[in-house]
Amino acid sequence: MHPDHQADAEARKARYAWVSENVNRARDLINEPGSVVTPEHLAARADEVAKEVDLEVEILDPAGLKARGYEGCLRVGAGSSHPPRMAILRHRPPKAAADTLVLVGKGITFDSGGISLKPGEKMWEMKGDMAGAAAVLFTMRALGRIRPDVKVVGILCCAENFPDANAQRPGDIFTAKNGKSIMVDNTDAEGRLVLTDGFAR
Repeated sequence: MHPDHQADAEARKARYAWVSENVNRARDLINEPGSVVTPEHLAARADEVAKEVDLEVEILDPAGLKARGYEGCLRVGAGSSHPPRMAILRHRPPKAAADTLVLVGKGITFDSGGISLKPGEKMWEMKGDMAGAAAVLFTMRALGRIRPDVKVVGILCCAENFPDANAQRPGDIFTAKNGKSIMVDNTDAEGRLVLTDGFAR
């Protein structure tokens, strides 16, 4: 093989290995129990990833979510002892085009259904309802080393959907970030509520 081709092949091999590592890390995070992967844990992992691969990061706690009008995460997470979070990761290369690619991931770290409780059979699988956020997190980690010449923002909308005296109820109405009112007809339809915050972002 020509030396130039050899160097290119080695670079491609290293890149594919890096991407594969991040696929595996996302899978491993999804397989962690919900008692470990809470909204706070996901946000902390996002902070770690940002520092590791030199991304910008912003973490919003409940006060930050409230101040900015992100009611979806707050409503879904109201019944949990683990408060919601939003993690925003940014890759902003200096010579990027004006357009920005935005990735929004659903980060429901455990989905019991809330007051509209799911059947108990196989509820344990709902620890994986944060797979979208895991995919976004490790896509951003991969991009942090690959450094493409495009602006990319990754948003993790993190909450735990539990029944509790403080949980949202079927029939509740709230105003989303974009000014539209939303009525909750089933608390187990929570994904779209947290994602409205990410899309509004």
